[in-house]
Formats: sequence, C-alpha cells, structure tokens
Amino acid sequence: MNLYPILLTLGGISLISCDSSPQEIAKTPARSPTAAVQPKVLHPASSATAAPAAKVLRSETDTIRLRNGSVARLTPAREAEFARLNGIDTDTTEQKYIQLAKGRAQRRSDQLLLTLTNGRTLTLTNNITDPDEEKHVVYRFRGPLANSDFWVLDVTRWESGFVLLINQHTGRRTRLWGRPVLAPNGTHFVAFNSDMEAGYSPNGLEVWSLESGIPMLRWNRVVNTWGPEEVRWLNDKTLIIRQYYPDSTPQIKYARLLLPQ
Repeated sequence: MNLYPILLTLGGISLISCDSSPQEIAKTPARSPTAAVQPKVLHPASSATAAPAAKVLRSETDTIRLRNGSVARLTPAREAEFARLNGIDTDTTEQKYIQLAKGRAQRRSDQLLLTLTNGRTLTLTNNITDPDEEKHVVYRFRGPLANSDFWVLDVTRWESGFVLLINQHTGRRTRLWGRPVLAPNGTHFVAFNSDMEAGYSPNGLEVWSLESGIPMLRWNRVVNTWGPEEVRWLNDKTLIIRQYYPDSTPQIKYARLLLPQ
C-alpha cells in the first residue's frame, strides 16, 4: 500500500501525518472545518459568553508542528504511568470548595460572591429563568487552581460550557476550553475538554503561559477522533493524556505529549 504524507494547518500549527491512499481516505467522512479559535480575556465588568467555535481536524496525528518550526510529539503511554501522577479533584460539590475558600467565596441563592485581595467583591449571577436561551448561564465555584493565585469556575450555558480562570487579586477573567492543570514549575498550564458526543464545545487542548500573573495562550489544538478526558503532568514539558475514542466499541488509551521548546 502506498502512503502519502499529508500537511494540515490550524491557526499557525501544521500537522504532519501519514495516511493511506486517497481512495481509502475518501471512504471515511470527515467533519468540515469551522472558524479558528481566538482566546478571550474577560474583564470583571463584562459577562461570560458561550464558548467559541473551534476548527476541527480531520485525523488523529502524532506530530504537531508550530509556525516557528518547533514540534510537539504524541506517543503511546501506559495506564500505570498515568495512575502514578497527580490528577485534578473531580468532586463537583460547590459547597465543599466554598468552605475551603475561608469566607472569600459565598453562595447567596443565584449569586456567587468572590472577595478579591484588593478589597472588591466580584458578583456572578446565574440566569436560569429567562426565556431567551442565549442568556442562560450558571456559575459553579471549583476552588483555587492548585499552587496559583487563581480561582476556577465551571460555566454552563444552554447547550455548551467553558471554564473561567479568575485572578484572586484583580478579578481579571480568562475563558478556557476546560479545566486547567498547572505545570510543576508554575510557569504554564494546560486546559483540556472532551466533548466527542454532543460537540457543543471545543474538544481538545490549550497550553497557556503565565507572564506577570496574566495567562497568555501559547497554542491550542482541536482533535476529531479522540477526546482528552484528563491530562496530568509528567514533568514541566511532558503531559500524559487519558484519551477517549468513541468508536462502535468505546476505548480508553493513553498518550504522552512532549511540548515544544
């Protein structure tokens, strides 16, 4: 069988893989791409909006080539390796995290009140009664991002959702695709989201750096054939990903992602 190299590009990220002949590729339907994602930073006075659309890739790849020529490689990993690493707290009980905030987070009916270190109070209000579906929003407090000066909130819209990262000092808000996990050295973090079934939110990974306490998007990647169910840091440069493949017989696999220099 002849193999043909294929080059795909996403927002400055070129992906190199090798697939079977064009005749075989044509037998497998692929989702048509939509607009590329741009990161959004929301200031305290603004309100959260639905997660943006994201460009869909047509195939799983093992090499991610960035615009500057650097490369991130995706290779198989073992479940035992993933299990040895620290993961996020998956408890969704908001009251638990409010209690751990020691008075700086309060729930008053539909309002979530967060007391910033600058003395201001940031108020986020749920809206579940408005007949306009576009205005539907629910905020859930998920406590601090471990070893950082940020709070994490889950935000649910009518048919989608995203995560807000809130600076505890200034109230500055940054919208993420999914739950963030800080690297061991504290200089960057990855946000991940798996939405292979409904497809209402981006299914993939984002890598952010922290410069003077401000999150800056380094790159993001939407995948089409598997969902990142959870991501853990092996070290400051390497991720281990728990992947969900929604085939006729769903499978769980593990992959190691080496971040580019």
